[in-house]
Amino acid sequence: LEPHHLVALLALMLAATLASWHTNESLSSRHTVLIAQRELYYWLATLLAFALGAAMCELTMQVWTLSSTGSLLIFTAGFLVMLLVHMAVPQWALPAFWVACAGAWPFGAAVADLLAHPAAHGGLGFGLAPTTALFVVTMTVMVVRMTRAYDERFSLSKF
Repeated sequence: LEPHHLVALLALMLAATLASWHTNESLSSRHTVLIAQRELYYWLATLLAFALGAAMCELTMQVWTLSSTGSLLIFTAGFLVMLLVHMAVPQWALPAFWVACAGAWPFGAAVADLLAHPAAHGGLGFGLAPTTALFVVTMTVMVVRMTRAYDERFSLSKF
């Protein structure tokens, strides 16, 4: 499949998964994944969102030959649109979340490329190892902070 066909196919598959989840479960919130069927829907949506993100990354950077900066601008604009949709149309908040999830892969790839590539190739020239270390440290700090915030918010001792 051509990358643009793959993006369209994966987007339709993600939309069909979310529609089926909503129809069969009367909800499709990522916050209520408590039973096996919901977990299957959740992981299928996650897999499709990641695959869609990878396909979008391939499309923008390889087929359209956009620079890291160009790809970063496109996916940043996409995040802003999804944020506006989430705030303005509450019933579209969940699809906006999954579209944003799909955009996370190419957004991260564009940031990493921008940081790692040499200036001669449109990057900032930090190199691959320092960029990877920066991403690992940043993600670790974020996960620890979010876990602590979650534990504080939902601690059993508060009930």
